[in-house]
Amino acid sequence: MKTKKEITFGTLNSYFLNTATMTINEEYLNHLLNIHCFNSDRQLYEDMKNKRTKSRSLAWRGLIGLTNELIENDEYPVKYYATNDQLKKWLNEYGRGYETIAETVNDIETYRQEELFAE
Repeated sequence: MKTKKEITFGTLNSYFLNTATMTINEEYLNHLLNIHCFNSDRQLYEDMKNKRTKSRSLAWRGLIGLTNELIENDEYPVKYYATNDQLKKWLNEYGRGYETIAETVNDIETYRQEELFAE
């Protein structure tokens, strides 16, 4: 598998960039990220049930997984993947850095609190 910044940025921009303002549509990004974290990645969902991993790290893992799925859906002839550095640069260039995915981090925290009270 290969990585290429242009492919990562191109894929993310095609899904999440508001071209009128040249900023990330945070609501849509967090919506899809929530779906991915809570429904698409079984291991990630299981890891949310314990406190060993910070919510911020889980949301980040979800963003990497979501991005790689979207890149794969673009059907490049060679398998490409996104790197942490590419995602950080994209969030900083078009969004508010880590704050861009703060809604998902909060949703994971809320879920964990609800799970704690359910025990």
